[in-house]
Amino acid sequence: MASKLISPAKLHRKDIRDIILSSVFFILSYAPSPFGFLIYIAFVPQLYLYQRNKPLKAAVYGYLIGLIVNSCVLYWLLFYAGTGFSIIVMLNALQFAILGGILSVIFNKSNKIALLIFPFLWTFLEYIRQLGDLAFNWLNVAFTQTYFLYLIQFLDITGQSGVVFWICLINIFLYLILTNRLNISSMIKLGGTILLLFLLPLLYGFYRMAEKPTAEGISIAYIQPNINLDQKWDSKSQHKNLQILASMTDSVIITQPDLVIWPETAIPYYLGDTEEDLVFIKSHVEFNNYHLLTGTIDFSTDNGKRLKHNAAYFFTPGDSVFNIYRKLLLVPGEETFPLNNILPDWMTASDKSHLSPGEKPVIFNLSLIPYQLKYNGSDWQITGRSDTMQSINISSVICYESVFPNIVQRFYDQGCDLLIVITNDAWFDYTSQPYQHLQAAVLRAIEQRSSVIRCANTGISSFIDPYGRRYFDSSIFHKTSAQKIMPVYKNPTFYSRYGDFVGIISGILVFSFLSLFALNLRWKVL
Repeated sequence: MASKLISPAKLHRKDIRDIILSSVFFILSYAPSPFGFLIYIAFVPQLYLYQRNKPLKAAVYGYLIGLIVNSCVLYWLLFYAGTGFSIIVMLNALQFAILGGILSVIFNKSNKIALLIFPFLWTFLEYIRQLGDLAFNWLNVAFTQTYFLYLIQFLDITGQSGVVFWICLINIFLYLILTNRLNISSMIKLGGTILLLFLLPLLYGFYRMAEKPTAEGISIAYIQPNINLDQKWDSKSQHKNLQILASMTDSVIITQPDLVIWPETAIPYYLGDTEEDLVFIKSHVEFNNYHLLTGTIDFSTDNGKRLKHNAAYFFTPGDSVFNIYRKLLLVPGEETFPLNNILPDWMTASDKSHLSPGEKPVIFNLSLIPYQLKYNGSDWQITGRSDTMQSINISSVICYESVFPNIVQRFYDQGCDLLIVITNDAWFDYTSQPYQHLQAAVLRAIEQRSSVIRCANTGISSFIDPYGRRYFDSSIFHKTSAQKIMPVYKNPTFYSRYGDFVGIISGILVFSFLSLFALNLRWKVL
């Protein structure tokens, strides 16, 4: 009689199949690929993989999937930092290894409990990736859904952790359908549950996106100078680069913008100590009566030590003093030495190129007469102008910070009404990085129900409304400018009031369950 047991060779082939399938589904889910829906089945092969393998082997297989996914989706990091690419890929792959090891242990005791803990575990693992000196939140699975705006409007309630949890639930029920495919009754019930998982977000999404709200509006222009990196950082080209920015600004002044935005490190030297350029910028702002936000390099002093910052300067007409925001979250390994606050000075002092983080979020205030806007079903239409001067608070995050909802939340806690993202993605050439980076700004807009304006040196620059709809996306590596009147919402969302409660609750439940699980195993051993 032939054995019904799976042979080692056949088991090995199944493992390879599931590793490949899960990796491919993940890779094809991220922008600029339009196949974000593949994330709904990306975990299914992993669940089979971890169910049939012992914990150590499951963890190794999970780590292998993590290495493949991170290497393929983050390939563009090689253009920026070869060593940093290796470190980031190896560290982020641990998320999959942890998932595989823990689920395998629980699967050995109970399939139902393993499936129950899975969405909380993965949501918590995604949540903690935004914390600490080694934070790298780029591949959060919620980013795969930014092309499906109707499905993710509930971000204003749950934040991106809610989308992560929702994706995990879909994977669980698809896994159960495949597991129970010979039981018609179970398949109907499970199919109905999946339908409901899509229907509820869709109903909320149609409800929100069918709104035709009114709002105050502010006229904003972005300047994308498309200055190549060699010229940008060449000290001999400083004057020429500033003239390019000023000339492009002159071309949009005719539209009478309230605010003009220049990208990250548009002034790639210490502007605060360059009197001639400061006078020129202040005079240009004053003469043309607009506010200016520009990226630059800044310095501060702490206990006699000079600190270098990636910063944004904000100029107001009629005000000789400019306001400064210094980037809070620096790119580990490139802008800062990871864990430098606990490592000895001799390990970090050798690299003088590293930057120092700022101390706090900064709010820039604009006093102006706002426009009155109403959404007409396709765009925001001007219906008039206010009779009185209004105060509007804006904030700027710089590049990498826009990927982190916990960082952005700090600005809205301080009273931000509208968010600016300045960046320089020229380092990554014609890769998928600019497209992936843009998606983060879409999530931030919906979470906060706030307009987000993205200004990049070489693209992609964009206007994003509070529902995640994008306008005037620029092409990458094209010199361009655009102006649009954007709505200003001042009502905090449920998410902005209560923060990432889904991620926190998931963590509490995971630790509670694992503690009880460990205690139960100990009592059985005793």
